[in-house]
Amino acid sequence: MPHNVPQILPVGDPARRAVAGVLRLAVGNAALFMVFAVLTTQVHSIRAASPWQDDPYDTAISFTKFFVPLVTLTAGLRLLVWRQASPQPAYRARQLLRAASVVTILIALTLVTDWLALTLRADHELWNQETPWLAASLIPLTCLAVASAGQQRRAARLLPLYNRRDPGGDWLDDLAPIVAVAAAHAPHRAGQWVNPAAAEHLVTAIRRHFVSIAAATSAAVALIVITGVDIGEGGLSPTLFMVELWIFLSGTFGFVLVASAALHVVALPQRGRVRSAGRAAAAAGALCVPVSMALRDLIWTGVGMEGNLSTPEQLFVLTLVCASIAAVLTLAVSLLTPRPRFES
Repeated sequence: MPHNVPQILPVGDPARRAVAGVLRLAVGNAALFMVFAVLTTQVHSIRAASPWQDDPYDTAISFTKFFVPLVTLTAGLRLLVWRQASPQPAYRARQLLRAASVVTILIALTLVTDWLALTLRADHELWNQETPWLAASLIPLTCLAVASAGQQRRAARLLPLYNRRDPGGDWLDDLAPIVAVAAAHAPHRAGQWVNPAAAEHLVTAIRRHFVSIAAATSAAVALIVITGVDIGEGGLSPTLFMVELWIFLSGTFGFVLVASAALHVVALPQRGRVRSAGRAAAAAGALCVPVSMALRDLIWTGVGMEGNLSTPEQLFVLTLVCASIAAVLTLAVSLLTPRPRFES
């Protein structure tokens, strides 16, 4: 294949039909999962009988119930371009397929923790007549997750082999075409406010300041979510509110950085090895915060601390120390690991 010529999937290509089927199943799986997540976390009578209502099991669904719709809805916007009756670049199919895989992995991660809680009979003293129904609800979700993974694997086999000379692209490259499609289908007056040229400027700004934008957006989302939790629980202490905010902000920020890299959402400009290592360290440290929160009791006793971890201040210090260790180790590994060399 000539240099810098993208791989193209023509109209009617079997891989396109396979990817379309994967996306439909992933959307259905995500919708069913969200019903399950909302019922088991927001309906008190159902949550009270759940084996996975407490940490470390609850941490998984506390985050995936936000991340699953986030990835699904973001990928859904790209379908405005993908569904057009025109040849499509293979990289777009790969990225959409990977998005479906991420949705499946997030759901599977939650299901594994729920099955584990059930197997270990967590909070067994709280189980009642609704608990068997909750256990049974895991079965169709698990079957769908397995079916989704199998369908994704079959679709991946139909795609052309990846060629590193393919210039490719990222999700932001689709922003201007998405805006153009929206402008073409919007009512006349509304269409005047949809400007593809402005989308190009927005893409440039996002690429330049992505990490800062991700941090600010994560902070805003965390503030909204934790404020909602505060209202729903009748008020948290100021210290607990800040610690909850810290945990959710960190988890969201870490997920955004990792998901962007894994899904190729934003192709960041190359600004040296140190900055790349810094981003990796920031992501590792941020993700370590909710993980260490979920495993707080195990870590607390594992390092030989006396008594129980019982205050928000102790939780904050524990998560901060764990996050710092993870960030420093990731930074060291990133800087010391030789970069792979490719033939030109």
